[in-house]
Amino acid sequence: MVDCMTSSSNNLNAQQQQAVDHFKGACLVTAVPGSGKTSTLTARVVNLVERGVDSSNICCVTFTNKAAKEMKDRITLADPGNHTWISTFHQLCLRLIINHGKEIGLKDGFSIWDQEDSYAVMNRVHGMWLAKQNRPDDFDQKLTPGERAQLFEELDTLRESGKSFDLSHEDGRIRMYVKELVDANAVDFSGMLYLGWRILTKCRETAKKLSQKYQFVLVDEAQDINDVQYAIARILVSEHGNLFMVGDYQQSIFSWRGAKPENLLQFKTDFPNMLAITLPKNYRSKREILQVAENLIWKNADAEDVELISERGEGGKVTAGQYESDREEALAVARRIKKFTGEGYEYKDMAIIYRLNNLSQVFETVLANQNIPYVVKGGMSFFARREIKTALAYMKLLVNPADSNAFKRAVSNPKRGVGDVLMGKIDNMAKERGISVTEAACIIKPGGKQTRAKLYEFEKLLDKYRAKYETGESLGELGDALIRESGYRAQLTQEADDKRDTKPGLALCEVNIDTLFGGIEQYEEETKNPSLSSYLQQIALIQDGDNKKLKNAVNLLTMHSAKGLEWPCVFVVGCSAATIPYPKSVEEGRENEERRLFYVALTRAKDYLRVTFHEWSPRAKSRYHDPSPYFADMVDRPEAE
Repeated sequence: MVDCMTSSSNNLNAQQQQAVDHFKGACLVTAVPGSGKTSTLTARVVNLVERGVDSSNICCVTFTNKAAKEMKDRITLADPGNHTWISTFHQLCLRLIINHGKEIGLKDGFSIWDQEDSYAVMNRVHGMWLAKQNRPDDFDQKLTPGERAQLFEELDTLRESGKSFDLSHEDGRIRMYVKELVDANAVDFSGMLYLGWRILTKCRETAKKLSQKYQFVLVDEAQDINDVQYAIARILVSEHGNLFMVGDYQQSIFSWRGAKPENLLQFKTDFPNMLAITLPKNYRSKREILQVAENLIWKNADAEDVELISERGEGGKVTAGQYESDREEALAVARRIKKFTGEGYEYKDMAIIYRLNNLSQVFETVLANQNIPYVVKGGMSFFARREIKTALAYMKLLVNPADSNAFKRAVSNPKRGVGDVLMGKIDNMAKERGISVTEAACIIKPGGKQTRAKLYEFEKLLDKYRAKYETGESLGELGDALIRESGYRAQLTQEADDKRDTKPGLALCEVNIDTLFGGIEQYEEETKNPSLSSYLQQIALIQDGDNKKLKNAVNLLTMHSAKGLEWPCVFVVGCSAATIPYPKSVEEGRENEERRLFYVALTRAKDYLRVTFHEWSPRAKSRYHDPSPYFADMVDRPEAE
């Protein structure tokens, strides 16, 4: 055994050591933010081996590929010869399906469908289902994204229940989709967990052998598992009861993804003799930061016993800021970032965290203009989104009709019958005659009259808005009107997935479009001689600014993406009452989870935490916002009864 692990074990605090030393029986460890749970899990695995347990008899299951890799790397570093099975639940179930799929009817060589495959099959099933209804008038009725999402949500709810279910009373399309899976000898991603559970429940001998093999089962991020994952964990320990779960109810923020933190409470019922351990010592944050986080989370009725103990002591700084506009807020953050770099911090030591993706737009713009490198983590840059790139393509054609890339994107949204072959002909004609691609599209003679008519209308539409641009019409209003008249806005509405709505009847992509044109209007107001060309050049710099390969860059990310990460300096921005708690979540009864999400955001900070909001932004027009109620909660500690 390597010495490095022994020495690190000696550095564990009393509660961590108690968790590491626990041998047999069930144990539930509540690990507050920054309490060193990964180090504790790693030390426990090595400790079990030191006590004579064969590492191949240990199974450690976590929630994400990233967490599994980190666990593997740490254990391998501490014990290079360790053979502990470390994976996500999906990987564990896939292994079960590969080895025992025949026992539930799967054949060798089965396929795995990704989301795109599943969507295509459900769309086809919808057509078959309509045909069975004997309603000829409805045969051409397409399955809307929202309706499709609802069907998969219903199926996932059944699969994630950890119980047997009967499809006879479900929507006929769900039954037909499942039959398509069986007939194709295929497994879809969301069905892996269910099939793994089904193998373990149907094949008792297989379950028994697996439980006997894995004498010790560890589950990380237990607050994020769903019912079927918890059921699988219980089956894995059915022969011995050695289940070691680590989690924190107050960091459960993924209920919309199926997580059931209630399983932490159920654990105590299922294992009445279990050992409960709390890791209250935080090795990440200064005391001042933990104090406001503690004040906040105490407002949740189920969090009255939360105690955060800083091992780093005092010396942190927590500030709050209120700004008139989102741009002023972003500029203030940029100034502080530059100030911190002069005090010894690097760009990579700082993070800007927000509740909604579209809040990144103004920060990306300001950081790029200030020559501050940044990277959008856990998602894509605002300006890299499909709808934004398409809207900007239309704008580019107003000032540069020769831009063939912009033409191809714009003319295809909505579709106008221009495929790769026709696009190539248009491109060649433009080059041969020395004209723009939009002019070539207008005079070329494609095979179909309908396509020719659409291309003619497309060129006339651009001519109309070029003329408006020349008259000095507002760029933001001009772009908004162009996108609407082009039919692209209607296309976005048609494509809207009800599950991703951020406002009633308004799709997220439409909110992003509003944000884009609101930002353009703000650019006009704040620029001495605004022009569409200069704005587009500015955006090009921003798009280049979000370089994923940069090693020293400010981190931009959502609160959900921030889970499990940390930085010395953290800015939690855009914290208005209209954003956090998110109104839709409150309507759905998840207000406590919104507070937990904010708690997670606050506890990412090590030395410096600043929480800000703006009263007004272009996308809100004249609508002003109050600060989030969480501002008061951070300083207002509830009195003990």
